[in-house]
Amino acid sequence: MSPVTCWCETDAIVIPHCDVHHTQVGHLHPCRAQTQSAYFVLAFLLRLLLIDSQDQYQQALAHAVSLHQSGQLTAATDQYQQLLVRYPDSAELMQYLGIACLQTGKAGAAVNLFRSALQREPHDGGLLMNLGTALQQTGENAAAATVLKQALGYFPEHPALLANLGNCLLQLGEPVSALQHYQQSLHLNEHQPEVWRNVALCLLQRARVSEALDAIRRAEALAPGHPAILVAKGTILMEAMVPAEAAECFRQVLQQQPRAAEIWCNLGNALKRCHDMTGAFGALEKSLAGAPDYAEAHYSMGVWYEESGDAVQAEKHFRQALALDPYCARAWRSISHLGKGRCSAEDVGRMQMILEAESVSPLQRAEAAFALGKALEDGGDYSAAMDCYLQANRCVRDNIDYDPGADATLMTGLATCFSAEFIARNQREAMAGEGLIFIVGMPRSGTTLAEQILASHPQVSAGGERSDFPLAIAAELPMLGGADYTAAVATAEPGQLNQIARRYLMAVGEGQQPNQRHTDKLPMNFLNLGLISILFPAARVIHCRRHPVDTCLSVFRHHFAAHGHTYAYDLQELGAYYRHYERLMEHWRRVIPPESAFFELVYEDLINDQEGITRQLLAHCGLPWDDQCLQFHQTARPVATLSASQVRQPVYRDAIDRWKLYGDSIAPLLRALDQG
Repeated sequence: MSPVTCWCETDAIVIPHCDVHHTQVGHLHPCRAQTQSAYFVLAFLLRLLLIDSQDQYQQALAHAVSLHQSGQLTAATDQYQQLLVRYPDSAELMQYLGIACLQTGKAGAAVNLFRSALQREPHDGGLLMNLGTALQQTGENAAAATVLKQALGYFPEHPALLANLGNCLLQLGEPVSALQHYQQSLHLNEHQPEVWRNVALCLLQRARVSEALDAIRRAEALAPGHPAILVAKGTILMEAMVPAEAAECFRQVLQQQPRAAEIWCNLGNALKRCHDMTGAFGALEKSLAGAPDYAEAHYSMGVWYEESGDAVQAEKHFRQALALDPYCARAWRSISHLGKGRCSAEDVGRMQMILEAESVSPLQRAEAAFALGKALEDGGDYSAAMDCYLQANRCVRDNIDYDPGADATLMTGLATCFSAEFIARNQREAMAGEGLIFIVGMPRSGTTLAEQILASHPQVSAGGERSDFPLAIAAELPMLGGADYTAAVATAEPGQLNQIARRYLMAVGEGQQPNQRHTDKLPMNFLNLGLISILFPAARVIHCRRHPVDTCLSVFRHHFAAHGHTYAYDLQELGAYYRHYERLMEHWRRVIPPESAFFELVYEDLINDQEGITRQLLAHCGLPWDDQCLQFHQTARPVATLSASQVRQPVYRDAIDRWKLYGDSIAPLLRALDQG
């Protein structure tokens, strides 16, 4: 996705001797700065006339202000400058001229004028607000935040000031503090769509996706169809695994901004998630045609080629992205995962440069550390690699909100709700879902390999990681915290459950191709096996397993694109999550009826006996033998997971017992798993 920055309605501009201000980072109404000044200017003119209507200075200033108010900024600026020559110590003139400079895009000149005015009027809170706004426009967010905090001492309950300070903090990578200021601003004035939008972005950065969706919907209700809100909504929907709705948001923006390269890039990424590789490529081509030097589009095109199996073109675009933006750290991460030997000593140095830079965001630092860890690991330096992985995961963990207790509660609740009796009482007709194959398990446990083997069979249509089943549940059952539907399902009407099944079958197109099997490889559907066994008792389920430490370590060594794996960035939390997963899977083994029992595909067994295990796998799925399933690496199809490069190789043993190479550095994980 293209980066999304914070945005507020208008810049905090304070007219001298008045108490009303407003904020901006982006433009909902381009001339609002002028139109909202009308009250101030009229009041100011009246004050001038009452004081001394004959005074030449006041008359000249009143004339300049009237020009300013009428939108004649060039003429007003000339008047202010002429007056400033005659009255060089007038803080008032400096402030007016500074405001005009801000409105004409000369933020640097405005900063100088406001600073000069503050030397003469150091206790003017309005001047501090204006200086803070100007510093924001020049990109000096740290200095702006300092100044705006000083202004807050004069205006502690000023919605626009609080919002602007929140903008600075969000740009500085402090979403928690930014969120606090936005919430204070909304408490004072809840009718601020731009602030709701920025609240949504803060929540998204903290991996609170469900809350982010609620906030962006509040923004949309206040400003329907606004491009900045639609872009943010699309970005959040992508993280919520709803790419089709995200794509629609980006299409709406393109109707207003048909040449926006950033939005074409976003649309391309959304279409790729919708498995529309042709449409995705076309959108990314349009992005690059409109902006050939747009690093983000080159990165996204690289991902397209990587998922399509063309590592050469993928690396070409990743390196082009880095040539345009040396701090595009995730391009390094992607290059490092294309295969061993891709990263030279010079490349390693450039990754280290990102890690040592003070200006990079925590996410950029994490991506660089993940990439460097992989490069060092490929070179055999496992100790240094683990140091990088620890740093990368710490960067992510420190900047997201994760409650381990919520996951424990969710999985305990699922086991309590879906008893053997409950499943038997609610189970649908025996043949429901006959063509479906659900592939589940922990991430990095071999789920992509399992699907690639099945996808090599002529009677199998591979669906990839689909979010359709969780979305079908969410459409019918209220979810606590965006995930826990146990309370709702316990009291659900039969019609609601039937509707979940209908929604899902419609989404995946099951039944449209006779005699075909359809795979759904969303690993986290292991949470939903109880409901799957109720709705689709004839579906085949493949449970992929791998050595617990190898599984968890592989999770820890990778950065997942979406926010659905917040448990993954701390060794102890990761180990605890795995134990909860193990207990839930043991529960499913006990309560799911024998006719719906799932096939246990053990990764190590598959590597040691590829043909034997493959035959068992196909037999479980009701498929005849096909030799092509042993040559799965030759099957050409898009693979949109972290294992895209691995499944294009024959089976190899390098990933077995890899955890033993890391020694004491993974001791917290071993303890959490009771492995040492």
